Amino acid sequence: MRAATALVALLLLAGAGCGSQTAEKGQAADTEGHQDVLAASVKLAEKRAYEGAVQSLIMCFEAETGKLPSSLDELYAAGYKLPPVPQGFAVSYVPDTGMVVLKEVE
Repeated sequence: MRAATALVALLLLAGAGCGSQTAEKGQAADTEGHQDVLAASVKLAEKRAYEGAVQSLIMCFEAETGKLPSSLDELYAAGYKLPPVPQGFAVSYVPDTGMVVLKEVE
């Protein structure tokens, strides 16, 4: 009985090893095909992180002064450290609403 169990375990391990090599080859091809998706995801994450960080600074400025900044320069002049704009984007600020939006630059 032990010999049969050992044989089955050995066959399962050997089969798993072969499947593992096949999966690695498939994963490599799959990874190459998804690089654009990954790059787009990173860009979107950077965009949202920047917008969220600056939006938080604007809310702090408004809480302290009782008004929205007229520009991001006013926010900077008041001592707020703005994060660097992610590469490939331009900043758009709407003073009436206090909204910050990054737009992709081509």
